[in-house]
Amino acid sequence: MFSPTNENLIIGRATWAILPSTDNGKTWGYLCEDALALPGSSNFEDPELGLTANNALVAGLSIPTVGLDVSPDLGCNWNCIGGPLDNQSIADIVVRPDTPHQVLALTGTSGTTVDAGNASQVYESVDDGTTWNPLGNPIDPAVTVLTIDVSATDPNQIYVSGTRGYGTGLTASLFISSDKGMNWVEHAIPGFNSQTPCQDTPTVMCPTESGIFIGAVDPTDPTRVYLRSEGIAGSLTPSNSRLYVTTDGGQTFTVPKSFVLPAASATNPNSDFIVTGEMLGFALSPDGSTVYIGTREAGLWTASKTDLAFTQTNAVGGDRASWGDLGNAQVFMQKTDGLIQFFVQAGAYSLPALGSPYIKASSITGDTYGVAPQAFVKFVPNSNFSIMIGKLPTLIGSEYTFTFENTDIERGLLWNQENAVNRGVQVNYAKGPLTVSLSWNDGFYSNRYNWASALVAYAITPQDTITAVAVAWSREYAQSTVNLFFFVPVRGKVLFWITIGFCVLDLIYPSGIPEGVVAPFGGVIAGLLWGGTPSLARTGWLHLKLAVLRRRSSSIRVEDVLSSKPKRRPRGPGSPPLRVVPGGLDEVLKKRTPPKDKRYLN
Repeated sequence: MFSPTNENLIIGRATWAILPSTDNGKTWGYLCEDALALPGSSNFEDPELGLTANNALVAGLSIPTVGLDVSPDLGCNWNCIGGPLDNQSIADIVVRPDTPHQVLALTGTSGTTVDAGNASQVYESVDDGTTWNPLGNPIDPAVTVLTIDVSATDPNQIYVSGTRGYGTGLTASLFISSDKGMNWVEHAIPGFNSQTPCQDTPTVMCPTESGIFIGAVDPTDPTRVYLRSEGIAGSLTPSNSRLYVTTDGGQTFTVPKSFVLPAASATNPNSDFIVTGEMLGFALSPDGSTVYIGTREAGLWTASKTDLAFTQTNAVGGDRASWGDLGNAQVFMQKTDGLIQFFVQAGAYSLPALGSPYIKASSITGDTYGVAPQAFVKFVPNSNFSIMIGKLPTLIGSEYTFTFENTDIERGLLWNQENAVNRGVQVNYAKGPLTVSLSWNDGFYSNRYNWASALVAYAITPQDTITAVAVAWSREYAQSTVNLFFFVPVRGKVLFWITIGFCVLDLIYPSGIPEGVVAPFGGVIAGLLWGGTPSLARTGWLHLKLAVLRRRSSSIRVEDVLSSKPKRRPRGPGSPPLRVVPGGLDEVLKKRTPPKDKRYLN
């Protein structure tokens, strides 16, 4: 979001924060959403934002915190708007492009009962959000309003998008007022949410769209409006995210571009959080002649407004098809002996990651860890203990940062969560196969020293690993056959005893085992614990849980269960424990006489 009066002021809205920049994006501030009374969880909607002519930041809240907040100084101080907007759920906010001192807020407050509907009203401020008044008449309470927009060339024209119903009966409409909200004309959007047979139950019809949002109003033509629809993420049936366009003020609609959200995996419980195929981006050029849309997977698409024939400019929005650059141009200096040692890594580098826009080495070097990404002094009083101070490699994660040490630029799922370089102090202790490291540092290179990290590692030798795998396999596949030494067929249960025999031989001839004769038996224990279905470790855990549940149930009385405020009380000598008896509709069970004490669960 860009300031209408200050070309250097940009406001970004992120999932967990509001990000202001006062130098045209060179540096960014951070306003945590706690400042808007939003809870510290993912169960809320990001605030709707508007930036007025005097750079007042207007934030509208809907779930679960509601209301309208205005900050005259970019988030340092906030004023909660009362009066008619008190406890109102704010669906959307828009600043008038022709008169940016004026801002409109659209409420969509749900009633206390199902029949009450929604209180959907447009409010207007003409003084940069200081005072507010209702504008015109409310919209039909049966409508769930979603977005609001205005025309840059006609101050009386207001547009609102919304839906009616739910599921397969969900419909979408564009509401247009030509008299500043006094009267609203509804234009239904044909073809929205067309039904399709559910993939998991073909005899049942499933919805394909769930919301409609105004993308933009043409800056030169008030009758030309762009809307995008929302698919259904996590559905087991494919859904659609479409671009709808009207060029005659809602009389007719066309669909020049559509994206498909593939069906979610029925076996993946997290698939509803993976938004694939959704049209998440929309923009117009300043004169309205070029239309831009984009998805996370398909990248950026552009079209002229005259024909709306979209072409894909790049598979990843904002990147190029090809590029030449230096992956690494670094030198290394180190001293590895004596009491005082050091390591310095200096030069230029890039951090490519497959599927992400590439940033040149000339930019990312200065924007991340500088020309010396790792440099530290190391104090080594003895062979087991050391202290490191400076710019240190992280203790977290297994993905190396630089391409000379990690050529797999596909990276891993945890790559973006690793704090690759820390500034701080680290204490190390090593004794045989055991290594312990403790660090006090600045986390994600924040220059705020409030992170503590630790690493405890025990080196497992190849022989330990082979022993553990052999024992685990023999427990899982006791009746299966494997070729020992590639040509001797043995069953799994035989392989188990052969493995034990080799461990016993190590006891007799220990000289060839530098890690000690106990190490192979550690592999045996690991294989016994984690091999088999269920494994001994899981069996032990389940038995422990069962014992805890039995202990708890023995101290619960029927009065505790039936009480509105159940309390745990010790069972007295005369109180029989709760018993569970079979139940159902079998003829035998119908004739069963219940226990005399009546204390049973059916």
